[in-house]
Amino acid sequence: MSIFHMTALAFIFIWLLPNPQAYGDYPDDVIISLPRSEIRVGEPLVVKLTYRFEQPQLVAQKLRDKPAAGPARISKTMPMDALFGVAPVGSEASEPVYHPIMSEGPLRTKDERGLQYEGHFVVFDDLHKDKILFNSPGSYRLQVVVARGLVSNELIIQVAPASDLETKALSILAGRADRGFVQTGKRDKTDKAQAARLERIVKECEGTLLAKFIAARLGLERVAQFQKKYPGEKAFWEFKARKHRGEVSEPLFDDAIRYLRLGKALPDEFPVREAVLVNLVGLEAVEDRWEVAEALLDELGTKYPCGKYGRKAARTKAELLKLKRDVPQQFGNQPDVPSAQHGCSARPSEPGTE
Repeated sequence: MSIFHMTALAFIFIWLLPNPQAYGDYPDDVIISLPRSEIRVGEPLVVKLTYRFEQPQLVAQKLRDKPAAGPARISKTMPMDALFGVAPVGSEASEPVYHPIMSEGPLRTKDERGLQYEGHFVVFDDLHKDKILFNSPGSYRLQVVVARGLVSNELIIQVAPASDLETKALSILAGRADRGFVQTGKRDKTDKAQAARLERIVKECEGTLLAKFIAARLGLERVAQFQKKYPGEKAFWEFKARKHRGEVSEPLFDDAIRYLRLGKALPDEFPVREAVLVNLVGLEAVEDRWEVAEALLDELGTKYPCGKYGRKAARTKAELLKLKRDVPQQFGNQPDVPSAQHGCSARPSEPGTE
């Protein structure tokens, strides 16, 4: 019997999960795959989740002030409402540990009929115990369960011992608050020492997957803070002009670009990486690294063609090239800055992946 044979309580819990196909039918098939079949203790695991349907997934387009639904259209996204279960290989008698999928974005379809939807989620924190989920070497079974008990295929993930640097990084993480930041990017505002711990991991454990992931999280956090300080297109390009004239020093900008450059080194499958790339575009443009910004948009469109930002990469690049022509490379004492009418999304985007 599979380790994912559910207890009555687990089955009731899964039955009550929100219908992941609120816009259509339940999937006919649920498939998971692993970009990497082996990780080390202390490394986040990325899982690819795929829903397949026999019938196109249509959503009724509601018309304002009319009770009747409008014309049917394909729903391009759908929520990733599901559970994943984990248990060590060789412990058939033990109950698996079930966790809600904490996704940074919805499943997206690549076809025009809505027959297949794909997305990725990250596994790191053990929501039931005060530890990371894969805290010891060994083999683990992994499976996903969606509404009404529909079960995916079962996979084996190998967990190797942590390296010395990874062991050090884990020793710096202080409890659930820090693990929660790694998992979700949300900070514990009551913990005044958390920022120093996270920065220490990035600085002292550079090169580890955990340090890259934390750097990406911190970079997007700084971008959000930067946007609040310089809201809107006009304020953003005015900042660029003042920075070129040496009139402003902004730690938020310096930290954001430093962290995001480190976070860019994450493997492609990490959901947060798309947001890292698109936010780096605007920051590199501020530094007049236009070619780098263009290359980032090319990578965005190539690697994330169906993503929230990747599908707009070609249009954004065209706008960026127009700005490159229109914006003088050296502002000197000129007060002129690009007007907000450009509307170029090369300005840092809202952090996150929808």
